[in-house]
Formats: sequence, C-alpha cells, structure tokens
Amino acid sequence: MRANAFLPRGFGDGADRHARVQAAAARRVDAALLSELRAQDEPLARPARRANLDRAAQPRAVVVATGQQVGLFLGRSTPSTRRRAPSPIARALSAETGARCVPLFWLQTEDHDFAEIPPSRVPRDGEGRRCGFSLSDAPGQERVSLAHRRARPEVGPLLDALDDALADQPHRAEVVGLLRERYRPGVPIGRAFAEVLRTLFAADGLGRRRPSPAVARAACSRR
Repeated sequence: MRANAFLPRGFGDGADRHARVQAAAARRVDAALLSELRAQDEPLARPARRANLDRAAQPRAVVVATGQQVGLFLGRSTPSTRRRAPSPIARALSAETGARCVPLFWLQTEDHDFAEIPPSRVPRDGEGRRCGFSLSDAPGQERVSLAHRRARPEVGPLLDALDDALADQPHRAEVVGLLRERYRPGVPIGRAFAEVLRTLFAADGLGRRRPSPAVARAACSRR
C-alpha cells in the first residue's frame, strides 16, 4: 500500500523501538497541550489520570498515543478498540526501555461522514458470522460533525438486539449493562464512547484527548 511510505519502519525491532522511545524522550510535551488535556479531564478529576498528566509534564516523558474514530458502542469492532488501548503498550515500553511512558487515547469526533461512523459489529464464534447494528442519520444533520451528534431513540432497540446477539457469551450482562448506562437517547455519542472507555480503563489512568482549537494550535506549532 502507498500509505506505508508514511509509516515508520522497524518498530518490531527492539533496538529500533528503543531508539525511537529515547528520541521521543528528548522532546518535551507541549505545555499548551498539557493544559488543554488537564482542562478536558477536570470535570472527571480522576486521580490516576491526573498522575499521568503530571508524569507527562516531567522531563524525558514519552506519550504513547493511539486512538479511534468514535462511533456506536465501541465502534465497528469492539475487540479492535481493546487492541488499540495504549495502556498495555505504554507499560511494555516502560519495562523495555526504562522511559516514563504515559498512555493517551485520541477521540476522533470531527468526522462528518456519519454513514461511516455508526455501524458496530459483533464477531460470532464457530461460523464466524457477524451481527451488525447501526444508527440512522438525523434529518438535517447530514453535515454536522460527530462532536454534535446525540444518540436517537433507536439506540434502545439496538441495545436489545446486541443483548440477544451476545446471549451465549460470557460477561454479556456486564457489557450490555455498561453500554445501557452510557448510550441513552439524547446523550452525545462522543461522550458515551468516552465514558465506556473511562470505565474499562479507569485503573490505567488513561488520558483522553478530544479535538479542540487549543489542540490544533499545539499540533501546528510543532510543525
């Protein structure tokens, strides 16, 4: 794929990995970005996340950032969201290199292509079948970014269908119960997604970054 030309090579090699972590540790995390992250986290005031933000502000800190387009439940495939969690990666890199690695998850809520965003699929064991669930678009909202989208009433029946699809799976009640708490009619989809992540990874002190003018300015200043 032509896109591979833009991606770093050799991260699977231990020496290359170590060199890249050390290079990142030589740069300071932008103060404006840290300030914005603290402001975004302030309503939740989670001690573990505050501690990680404090670590990120220290010399030779390395931020391990992953992320995902926000969508219905945990996106197109819930297992893929779990694999993208930066906390295990940060812990592994810290153990391997001795660097102070801090996890950060990017919430992509600027997307306007709503038709691509809401599907969520559940892999099925055995035959490998997939059960799909999707939110319908809101009339007149075709060009509104996901940051301003809210769950509509059909999210309730979709959760019922998900419950049925997971009938023979372990932890079904726990998972569906969590999603029912967060995905409710009228709740912003981005916020519901973030709160599910917060619950799943609370013990890891996972920081979350949403797009904002301050984030954009900090990114541009680094170019």
